[in-house]
Amino acid sequence: MSSQLLIESFCYGNIKLFTTENIDYQDQDLLNKIYIKLRESISERDINSLWNIIYNIQNNINLSHINFFIFVRNIFNILDDAYYPDYTKIGFDNLNIMKSYLINDINFFINAYSASDLPVSNDMVKYYQSKFKKEQEYIDSFGIITQYSLPGDKWEPEWVIKYNQNVIKTSNIDIYLDNIFVYPNINYASNMNDILEKMITRLTFLKNNCNEYYKNLERYLYSFSLHVFNNFPYYEVSKYYQNMIDITDNIYIPDGINKEDFKGIAVMLHVIPPTLSSYILGFPCISMGSLSQKLLNKLIIDITYNEHSYFKHIEEKNNDIIKSQMFVDTCANGIDDGNILNLLYNEVKTYNSDDVKVIMSNGVYFVFTYPEFENIWNTELNPYNRSKVPDSFITYIKSYTENKKKILSECRRRGLKIKLEGTMQENFEELMTNIKNFNPNIINTQTWPSMGNFDFNITIDTPVNRWISYINSLG
Repeated sequence: MSSQLLIESFCYGNIKLFTTENIDYQDQDLLNKIYIKLRESISERDINSLWNIIYNIQNNINLSHINFFIFVRNIFNILDDAYYPDYTKIGFDNLNIMKSYLINDINFFINAYSASDLPVSNDMVKYYQSKFKKEQEYIDSFGIITQYSLPGDKWEPEWVIKYNQNVIKTSNIDIYLDNIFVYPNINYASNMNDILEKMITRLTFLKNNCNEYYKNLERYLYSFSLHVFNNFPYYEVSKYYQNMIDITDNIYIPDGINKEDFKGIAVMLHVIPPTLSSYILGFPCISMGSLSQKLLNKLIIDITYNEHSYFKHIEEKNNDIIKSQMFVDTCANGIDDGNILNLLYNEVKTYNSDDVKVIMSNGVYFVFTYPEFENIWNTELNPYNRSKVPDSFITYIKSYTENKKKILSECRRRGLKIKLEGTMQENFEELMTNIKNFNPNIINTQTWPSMGNFDFNITIDTPVNRWISYINSLG
């Protein structure tokens, strides 16, 4: 690995992602370059982006030489000069909490080695205790215990602080360690929101500041974006996915779509299931099946170009379908300018043709639409003449309603709450509005907590735990 990549990885990214190489704390030239690069970048950085510095040292703890402690002290001094370390508060955006994670890990290592045949020398322990006295007093005053999980195939990112009988947790830290980009198979919990926006901000920061590191990370963005597109809440994708497209070409875009066309409405209609997008576009998908990808692409371009004209064209097709089901020109519905109306005084042709049902009763045709189905189902009566409707119609209503609810249920899993009880244009507008809303109470996932107080079982697997287990195994 080049010196440049190592320096960029330490100052901006995550050393462990692209190399197994450790920092050589006796290479003073390398350490000086790290100090210079860190000082150059510090004034332009959000404090949360400093978590990568702490994490990189955590993964490069070396107690065999005093230069390690000198290096850590110098890094802490650089951070202290740029950010105020508050010794009175606890929070993930507090520099002292960041340092506490590293200090606790170092303490664990020292304790683990003391029980082995290779204890840390007394001189180094004394140096460490004197140079990091203030940080240690902060930890002791709050009784701070720090824990974190490592990324893996079935990964639930989590960083935990326990202090004075309190617990706070977050998973946002792994954004700044780039683990979420490289290990994308994660759960999205109901108490998170706008996480993709934060990740896009992170990508932009890396692209602008560390070219060599970013090139390595960019190789993972296609698989990451595919996971986002297939699993993140719809509101995240609809609001922020286009911003990812502007950052990189190595991003998932559905087959047959030009990059310049994949924005706005197109993103929203492609991210939802094909059955729903077919329905929203006016196609009778419940009775006939979903549109093909090729035809879906074409219709999305058409509706994006001129929404009003698009639906007018579908309405005329629906009108022909409705008339083809009437063998005599006798309809009991209201008529306005030649258009058949439902009981809500809407033209029936403005509904998806699957939402329209024509029946005959006593030699007269009646046309019903989805908003009227529930009342007919409950009463089993024709609202126009109060006569009993055919049993076959009730069976149809029940079956159709259940199939439509399956579509809605599938969407709720990813945070989309819609009813689809209106005309084609009303349903389209409902989707365009509601897909941008965050509905945390309806996302069915496991755990990925955001910053705040939460209480659930955790599994801790840190480098320290692994080292302690290894040392103990040696007897």
